[in-house]
Amino acid sequence: MPRRWRTLIADDEPIARRGLRRLIASDPDISVVGECRDGREVIDRLRADQPDLLFLDVQMPFLDGLACLSSADADHRPVVVIVSAHPQYALGAFEARAVDYLLKPFSDDRLFDSMARAKQQLTLLAGRVQPTRTGTGSLAVRTERGLRIIPVTDIDWIEADDYESLLHVRQDVLRIRESLASLERRLDSTRFVRVHRSAIVNITRVVEVQSYFHGRHILLLSSGSKIVLSRGRRDNFERALGLV
Repeated sequence: MPRRWRTLIADDEPIARRGLRRLIASDPDISVVGECRDGREVIDRLRADQPDLLFLDVQMPFLDGLACLSSADADHRPVVVIVSAHPQYALGAFEARAVDYLLKPFSDDRLFDSMARAKQQLTLLAGRVQPTRTGTGSLAVRTERGLRIIPVTDIDWIEADDYESLLHVRQDVLRIRESLASLERRLDSTRFVRVHRSAIVNITRVVEVQSYFHGRHILLLSSGSKIVLSRGRRDNFERALGLV
């Protein structure tokens, strides 16, 4: 029997949820497993149900849709279609790797087109025997002057900041609306290594490893930054350097 994709709908408006459910449930390949009214419910249902597909509004109480994606479990992140009445969130949605952006109001045909795109992505992911991490070449960061494209090779290290991250690029510190866990999945694991729960380091920038206390070490970068290497991540760090 063909697989039915388990789907979650998240929108704070009951009418919007009902409309989406009616159309989505008409697809025989999709099984709607639940609805969410706010960001906290989204996080809870993602962990409990581990859906394949998520139709997600952006503006919701307690936690907005993009923040939900940043805090989602990296191992069980669904394919995401953003559904919003606000076009200004489109860039953030695609930075978060949403497969589509449905701008309200939309036609039934536009929704069905989005569903087809999502199912195609799900089929590709399901057929992938082992995920690869070849890395991404650049990151897009919104600044006061517009969009800045950062080659990942220019990044010294990345720092967690709640549901977002701070890119340390030479003397600049740039905020990106993406969690550290999400960035860790995207970046080349042979170059960027999680050395602490709050830090990823470009190992080509490490110039010295200094002893610290309680089995920890300090990584001195070429920029002068000092980053703690936790005991639990030391083996991964040394493996990335080819020491073990």
